[in-house]
Amino acid sequence: MSHIRRGGLVGVIVATLLAALAAAADAVPVSVRIVGDGVAVERAVDTTGGTFGPNSCAGDSAGGAIDKAVDGNWDRMAFVSTILGETHTYANRDYWSFWINDTYSQLGICDYVVKPADRVLVFGQRDTPTFTATVFPLGLSDTPSTVVAGAAFTVAVKEFRTDGATTTPTAVAGATVSGGGASAQTDAAGRATLVLSNPGSVVLRATRSGNVASDAATVNVVVPAAPSAPAAIPPPCSTSGRDGLCGTRDLTAPAISIRGGLDGGHFGHGKGPRRIKAVVDADPAGLLATKLRLTRTDRGRCSYFSGKFERFKPARCGAAHGFWFRVGDQPEVDYLLPGALPRGRYVLDANVVDKAYNRDDARRRGGNRVVFHVG
Repeated sequence: MSHIRRGGLVGVIVATLLAALAAAADAVPVSVRIVGDGVAVERAVDTTGGTFGPNSCAGDSAGGAIDKAVDGNWDRMAFVSTILGETHTYANRDYWSFWINDTYSQLGICDYVVKPADRVLVFGQRDTPTFTATVFPLGLSDTPSTVVAGAAFTVAVKEFRTDGATTTPTAVAGATVSGGGASAQTDAAGRATLVLSNPGSVVLRATRSGNVASDAATVNVVVPAAPSAPAAIPPPCSTSGRDGLCGTRDLTAPAISIRGGLDGGHFGHGKGPRRIKAVVDADPAGLLATKLRLTRTDRGRCSYFSGKFERFKPARCGAAHGFWFRVGDQPEVDYLLPGALPRGRYVLDANVVDKAYNRDDARRRGGNRVVFHVG
């Protein structure tokens, strides 16, 4: 009978735990969609390190994400032919086309290394006799995160076409946007207007015959606010400040503080903060607006987060070159970013304006300004 010494067993357990922790630290969250003639997969996965398959495909590549999404049920080849039993070998000018973030990839699935929040798309493509692609994906944009039940809102649909070298988005007419029991077709400008009647979470998607459907977009439908009572008419006074307080002018700036202990923090890939919280001190004039500004620097390249488009856009370096976006008028801010933050150094600023038009403009590190790193 063989025996394992106690010390050796502990060493094995520790090594196993360390390997598991290292794999978790290297995990990259991405989404994967696979659309074939009879295959439909839509799944969020975390890629890991290592290699697999006969071509030693990297675990942190798009191929690694696909492997996770189908639980290894594909040919695991760099030039993929079969996924979940469906095969495209160009016998009928058909093949699996690989796209990343609405763009036809210039790299193979085992060569492209995924980044947090990447969207991997693989679908069945068919060429004309002159080797021109015929199938292209749709994209759904301008979708609000929250709408009021019974209120109309408008979204945009684009078709992403490629000549093999360049991918071009174009507004598309005749696409159907549907979800939550509502549907509407896009006009010549690629716009569709919908009304969602029932409160709750609704998934929207754009479809059109001959195209690959868009990614899903989730909309939170809320109950309309109850009508408020008429405001009381203040008594007349001889002098009144802009804040409506008779005989006085409020000159005291309000104060807002970012919560969560983010200042000076270092977060791993895909582990950065997504929920931004802040609290405003009591202010006698009342609040007019609360705002956020988020800027990023990564290896000399700078960008700011656009609240309108819900993505980062290039900018000159320095937090002052970012743009503020409004997040409400309540004393408590709770804003959810649309996806995981990529690698970089971040400066998050918060500001508040009261009804006397005083602003919390002075930057206070650890208060209305925090600095943290991701990756």
